[in-house]
Amino acid sequence: MKRKANKKDILAVQHYLGAAGKLVTFPKQRTIFTQGEAGNSVFYLKDGIVKLSLTNERGKDAVIALLAAGDFLGEGCISSGAPKRMATATTMSATWGRRAVASMFS
Repeated sequence: MKRKANKKDILAVQHYLGAAGKLVTFPKQRTIFTQGEAGNSVFYLKDGIVKLSLTNERGKDAVIALLAAGDFLGEGCISSGAPKRMATATTMSATWGRRAVASMFS
């Protein structure tokens, strides 16, 4: 299931993160971050597929989203002011993109 990124970069995300964000790569089945851990960065996916999942108190997992090129990942820690990750992000394929820390947006 591959999606093409939106060709119109209305917010100039590619330009901004291309200049400021750090290039990151992850192999298939790598955990990018875990539910409940501290978060201070956002990712902009350029290629690959990332699964977001939640784990309840009983340890049962639920997939809440599949993200692909053109999607943001982890923005909840920056936009909502919540310092903890609300989900676990795991790559479903080799994935790469840009990582920007919260201090870049202040």
